[in-house]
Amino acid sequence: MPGPNLAITSPRRSSIAAFVVFFVVLLSFGVPIVVSALTTPQRVVSSRVVTDTSTIPGPNPSANPVTTQHTVAVTTPAQSVIDRLMTAPVWLLLQIGVTVLGAFIAAGATQRVLLGRYGFSIGPLTVPEIGRTDVAAAGAGAIAGIEALLTPAWARAHAKAIDSAETNRRAGSQGATDALDAASDDSNLQLVALRLEIERRLKALAAAAGLDNPQAAPAARLLAELTTRDVLPQTVADALDDLLRLGTLAAHGRPVSADAGTWAANDGPRLLAALDALTSQVRTSGSTG
Repeated sequence: MPGPNLAITSPRRSSIAAFVVFFVVLLSFGVPIVVSALTTPQRVVSSRVVTDTSTIPGPNPSANPVTTQHTVAVTTPAQSVIDRLMTAPVWLLLQIGVTVLGAFIAAGATQRVLLGRYGFSIGPLTVPEIGRTDVAAAGAGAIAGIEALLTPAWARAHAKAIDSAETNRRAGSQGATDALDAASDDSNLQLVALRLEIERRLKALAAAAGLDNPQAAPAARLLAELTTRDVLPQTVADALDDLLRLGTLAAHGRPVSADAGTWAANDGPRLLAALDALTSQVRTSGSTG
């Protein structure tokens, strides 16, 4: 399945922008370095020579005295490797090299962001894509945990809802998972849509559990409150939090494998139906309790 088109502008304009960023960064840092090197006076290291002069009188008063000189050269210790590397020419070249490298990285990052490619690699370091294992591990844990909370009556209602959703999907009609249906051809959007649907159902579950103003609360806070009130066990909250986190990464451009998107499209409705059944169960038990 093709990935999402997250490009902000065309390849030609992104190349121009990268070219401009390269020279802006290069000039911003390179010019001060060169100017500083040209205007800073060089340090001259000179050796010292100590001369000792002594005069010895001649053998008779009329003879000229004999003058002797003893010259001692004070040698400068040999420079270390670091001292030699920090000399003006080498230090200048090092600063210019770092500046060029920084400008190149800034230009490349700008171009990739404008093209909607948010995955970066530096040598052997890469930003891995979100795979099926990541999504399925969290999703399966959440489904099993939520279904275990359902009473027999609501478990049967949940099973019927799954069968109905599957029938509608095969018939091509959209049900309660419109966002997932609309994103069925895009792995990134499939995972993002699942995240949105999970958050929407968490708000409904929080409202059924009696939380104040759940619509304005972030998903992390809802999970914490639902766990505190024993509506969800910690294992289920952690699994749902993992799915929400993966959906957020997908929304910010992290690559999502096709089979991970397929899991979200095929198994996501079962998770959403389980959350719907749990919400109805909590709401019913609250109204009768």
